[in-house]
Amino acid sequence: MPKRVATPPPPEDEPRYLAVNNPYPPQANLALKSDIEDLVRWLASCMGKRHLYALFYKKVTPNTIIIEVGRDFTGWRALLGAHAWSEVFHPTAIAPEDRNRVSRIFYSTYPSGRQVEKAGWKRIFVEEEWFDGWKPQNPVTKFPYPLTSHCETPAEDQTGYTLCRPLPLELFGMVRIVNEPAAAPPVVGSNTWVSTKGSTPNAWQKKGPTIVQVPDKLANQFTSLSLTELKSTSPPLTSATTASSSVFSPYESDDEDDEKPYIAREHAKGEFHFEPVEDDDEIDEGYGIGLNAANVWDKAESLSGWETMSKASAPPSEAPGPSGQSDFGDTFNEPEPQLCPVHGPLCSRGICTEYRKNKATWKDRAAEHGNRGRGRGTPRGRGSRGGTPMGSPGGGRGGKGSATPVSPGRSGGGSAWQGNTASLFAS
Repeated sequence: MPKRVATPPPPEDEPRYLAVNNPYPPQANLALKSDIEDLVRWLASCMGKRHLYALFYKKVTPNTIIIEVGRDFTGWRALLGAHAWSEVFHPTAIAPEDRNRVSRIFYSTYPSGRQVEKAGWKRIFVEEEWFDGWKPQNPVTKFPYPLTSHCETPAEDQTGYTLCRPLPLELFGMVRIVNEPAAAPPVVGSNTWVSTKGSTPNAWQKKGPTIVQVPDKLANQFTSLSLTELKSTSPPLTSATTASSSVFSPYESDDEDDEKPYIAREHAKGEFHFEPVEDDDEIDEGYGIGLNAANVWDKAESLSGWETMSKASAPPSEAPGPSGQSDFGDTFNEPEPQLCPVHGPLCSRGICTEYRKNKATWKDRAAEHGNRGRGRGTPRGRGSRGGTPMGSPGGGRGGKGSATPVSPGRSGGGSAWQGNTASLFAS
């Protein structure tokens, strides 16, 4: 199938197409002849009837229509822009609730009538009879027709097709202010980028030391005071804090006659008191406090009743028994779980081939497990329960001619005197 020929561009004499938002009369229905006549007469009042060729309307956009204007039309200043109804219509021609309405006319985005019709708009050609009895000076519109004002394009559906183009500012004596484009960011790795990055503050950068400027007056006060004056100006210790501060303070007293305290233990109850000691030249001058060791701890006095209990009075500890040998017998007697080596507990035994292969092996192991006894290494049977086979000396029910005494218990079937009696009868 041959490719469709592309639509040719519009000719030079192609009419212009304008979009009219909120036209007069309000809620106009272009299927009615009366509304069509009112609409074309209002347009003829501001542009003349000779240059108006046709109207386009669509049911899905009742508040906007498209008009076809001759190419030779030049009166755009009175046609494009905002038409305030309170300025262009007589007060008696419109209802009070419609006086705040504004009609706006823009250049349409459709370049040709073919494109308008392809978009689904229905064309209505303007007829001459609609202007019968009409005059430019009429009781509906003011004469001369007021000039329009600049306006912005209406807010349209973003999913639909845009119908209106912005108005040219030069038509209304306005100058368009073009903002200078922002400078492009520097190329990464360039000298400008490196210098800019280094000067840009970063929240993760390490902060340098903070330098605090001390006032001159305060700095002079500190430099004028000597160390001795600073010590003398410090408040003396009170009686409530003398003991505690003397222990933890790293500075010694200024008075050499003061006696240096040390910590001594009075008795074993844990109380301490401070006693004066002689001056020791070996004590560091920076600390001036000698912490002598406490007295020898009296162990007998500090121990309580349960601590002084003798070992003889303590109950003897029981010797640990064997490490649960009887418990292992039941563990070893438990049969091994029959699990598929491939699928484990989720195996479908009816269809698994691996399970079927190992089933015979598990059966042999189960039979072998049943002949083990109770885990003491003795096979099941009618023999003796002890560790000596039946008929041997001292075992079973007494071997023939055996006189060896047997210890009572689970071994064999008799005791020592039974073995001796059997030997006597045998003789």
